[in-house]
Amino acid sequence: MKMDWAFLLFLLATSIYITYHNPDDAALLPGFFVPPVLILYVIYWRKLRDEIPLDLVIKTFAFGFLPGAAVVMILELILAGIFFFVCFNEQIEGWFSALSSLTTMNGSNAPREVHFTIAQQLFHRLHRPQQISRTLVDHVLQAQGGGDTDPLTDIESAYGIVIKRSPGFYLFIALMAYVIAAGTEESLKYFTPLRFQACRNSSSKFVFLVCAVSCALGFSTVENMGYAMGSRGEEGQASLSARAYTAYSRAVVAITAHGVCGGLVGVGLTKKHVLGKSWGFPRILLPSLLVHGTFDFQQLLIAVLVWNVEVQNICVVVLNSIVLVGASVWYAVKGLDLTLTTQTPHEGVELRDDVRLLGQQA
Repeated sequence: MKMDWAFLLFLLATSIYITYHNPDDAALLPGFFVPPVLILYVIYWRKLRDEIPLDLVIKTFAFGFLPGAAVVMILELILAGIFFFVCFNEQIEGWFSALSSLTTMNGSNAPREVHFTIAQQLFHRLHRPQQISRTLVDHVLQAQGGGDTDPLTDIESAYGIVIKRSPGFYLFIALMAYVIAAGTEESLKYFTPLRFQACRNSSSKFVFLVCAVSCALGFSTVENMGYAMGSRGEEGQASLSARAYTAYSRAVVAITAHGVCGGLVGVGLTKKHVLGKSWGFPRILLPSLLVHGTFDFQQLLIAVLVWNVEVQNICVVVLNSIVLVGASVWYAVKGLDLTLTTQTPHEGVELRDDVRLLGQQA
């Protein structure tokens, strides 16, 4: 059985399992799969399906969905742990003393174990799903106010410690945004098209663009599924409305953001491998790294500086929109430049040594 059909059967089995486990969750499936299908229809199926095999597109999507996402998750956890101990070095000693006094913890390694737990909690509290806040929607539709929320309160209350907003704290936020999240995820979109020989040998000038976006959509789809299935309602109770809101809001915001960043990576790869530009890894990755990192950084910064829920989420919506619109314009301009460049004959320019010569000799 070919890999593309095997992956499609895997998605079908996953959908059946989700529905069997909770029939109400069948309502989430369109939020998971319709947006990436629509995006691939627009950028690939309409005009490029005769140039780029569907099998290759499905393979790059599958790589972003399964092994790529697993590798990224592991790297993010490792980097989060390393940066945690580096950035909070001046606070760890005080935490150790406080944790050592807890009578509920047994064993000599207990404080060390709790330090790791704090690192995980801090990472997940700050690295929240990229979505429009449900509280904001409720406030607009029902005119209900909200309270002030500090994302560190739960951690401090649970372990009896105080997390200071030191320079290391803000450095940790920046590293989370630009290195842990953006660095690992954008690198996945860079390396995935290069690992497929069919992509490297394709005669289509848009193959790297399509494959990078396909990988990005695969990753964002499984990420969306994970966030949605883990969403909880009030007081941590399982809630279909919370899962549905997460699935469909991320379908609009997060999948779009990943798709745009994947497109920026694809443009860079095309410049290098099709048009023969001497672009290295940093230059290709920089645009998507800045967009993705800024998208996350402003969201994390607002979460710890603005505690009022309504103000916080209005800021997030406005700034996320600015980042996405700016990135989309950037992507559109670069894509137009790419189209004009590849359609215009260049005298004596060999665009890919072993595949084709787009330029014509005078």
